[in-house]
Amino acid sequence: MKRIYVNRRCDLTDAMCTMEAAGLKCYRVRTLCECDSIGQGNRRYGVLALDDCMAVVEVVRCKSCTRRHAAAAEAQGGDGHGPDPDPTEYEEPNGVCPI
Repeated sequence: MKRIYVNRRCDLTDAMCTMEAAGLKCYRVRTLCECDSIGQGNRRYGVLALDDCMAVVEVVRCKSCTRRHAAAAEAQGGDGHGPDPDPTEYEEPNGVCPI
């Protein structure tokens, strides 16, 4: 499953509309990010895109994770944003339904 981080909730809506147009079923969820913040915790707004019974893409709204992943991509020589994800391309985990 591919995980994408965005800064704003409107970016979540845009990603959801794009993936629904590609034929995936999308659901708004509360999900966990990779932050270790105390106080608010790491439960974030998210979108889960499903193809049949397989989770294909998870989009998470977390500003600090977005910055951290952009910095890691820049350190590897990328621009920090990379190409737009194609929600129709994914790797099947040996036919096992993860949900």
